[in-house]
Amino acid sequence: MNAWTTLLRASLLTGLAALAPHAGADEVAEDRARLLATGSCENCDLRGTDLNGASLAKADLGRATLKDADLKGAVLTGANLVDADMRRADLEKANLDGAELMSANIERTDLEKASLRGANLDEVNARDTDFDQVDFTDAVVTGADLRRCYMKRIRASGADFSNSDMREVNLERADLSGAKLHETRLSRSVLNRANLRKASLRGTDLSGTRLTRADLRGADLSKADLEDADLRLTDLRGANLRSADELTQKQLDIACSDATTKLPRGLRPHECEE
Repeated sequence: MNAWTTLLRASLLTGLAALAPHAGADEVAEDRARLLATGSCENCDLRGTDLNGASLAKADLGRATLKDADLKGAVLTGANLVDADMRRADLEKANLDGAELMSANIERTDLEKASLRGANLDEVNARDTDFDQVDFTDAVVTGADLRRCYMKRIRASGADFSNSDMREVNLERADLSGAKLHETRLSRSVLNRANLRKASLRGTDLSGTRLTRADLRGADLSKADLEDADLRLTDLRGANLRSADELTQKQLDIACSDATTKLPRGLRPHECEE
């Protein structure tokens, strides 16, 4: 079969799928009614469902399909969303405090201004997701796939992002004070003006990362990879960089450090004017 025949066949199949009626529409409606009546709909099919502003605190939605669902402003505090498929769902301003989202698929989901305080997102798939201004305070986001996420101005004090893949993420002006980022992959990410005060970045990959004017006072960067990281006016006072990899004097000369900064042997601090 040549390439043109393959393309034509694929186009015909796509067209036929678009003309076919929505399979299982009645079942979706029944599942929605059951969820709203009982607060439990484990393994349900709720794709494309309108749950805008719904009150679903402590709802059981484990392994449910919520693709393309409208959950804008929904209350999902303490909800069970383990293994749920929430791709492309609208969760803008939703309240997910204390929710369980382990291994959920929230790829390309809109979570702008949502609250995830104390939520568990262990091993979640969230590639290309909009987390603009989300509250991650004390959340667990370990082993997660967060590549290319938009996380500008998130509030994540005390959150745990250890062992997560956060390459090419926009974290500009994020509050990550006291956060755990052990062995996290943050290469080629943007952390300009981020608050990383007393954060733990042990073994973190920060190669090619932009940290202009970031606050890293008292942060632990033991064994962190800083190859080609942009440290212009980055505040490193009190930070531990003693065993950091690929740190150069050239990087330190455009950063801000002092006698309290722990540096590898042979490198010297560079004080910035207040």
